[in-house]
Amino acid sequence: RCIADLCCFFFLMIRRPPRSTLFPYTTLFRSDFNIWVKIAALKVIGDSGKEESTNLIRRKLDSTDLPVRLAAAAALYNLGDKEHFNLIIKTLKGGDVGDRYHAIGHLGRMGTDEALVHLRNLLNDKEDEIVFYSLKAIGTNAKPEYLPLIGDLVRHGNPSVRYQAVLL
Repeated sequence: RCIADLCCFFFLMIRRPPRSTLFPYTTLFRSDFNIWVKIAALKVIGDSGKEESTNLIRRKLDSTDLPVRLAAAAALYNLGDKEHFNLIIKTLKGGDVGDRYHAIGHLGRMGTDEALVHLRNLLNDKEDEIVFYSLKAIGTNAKPEYLPLIGDLVRHGNPSVRYQAVLL
C-alpha cells in the first residue's frame, strides 16, 4: 500500500488534469490515502481554478493533520478564497519547525506579493532551518528587490543558508 501511495503522490505532482476531469483527484483526497497523496490532490484541485470544488476543499480544513489543513487553505487561496490564509500565517508564527516548513512551502508555491512579504520576514528568524527554507521558497519567485537581503545571507553563520544564498 505504501508504494502505491508514493506512486500516486508523484503522479499527482507532475500531472495536471484537464479542467473538466477533477473527479479522480477529489476521490483521492476523500479516501484513506496517505496524507501526502491528499496534499498533492488538494494542490492539483487548487491549481485547477474550478471554483465548484471549494466546498470539497473546505471539508479538509477540519482534518486532524496540520499539513492537510495547510494544503486546503493554500488551495482555497489559489481559488480566490483568502479567508483561510491566516491559518498559514499563524502556523508560520507559532508552529514547530516541521509545521512551519509546510507553511513556508505553501507560501513559496503561492508566489504572491503577500506571501513573499511573509517569507522575507522569516529571513531574520532565529531558527537556521526556517531561514534556509524561506530563502529556498523566495528563490522560486525571486524579485530584484530581494537581492540585497539574499546578499546579506551569503555571510550567514550556517553553511547551508550561505550555500542556498549563493545558489540564488
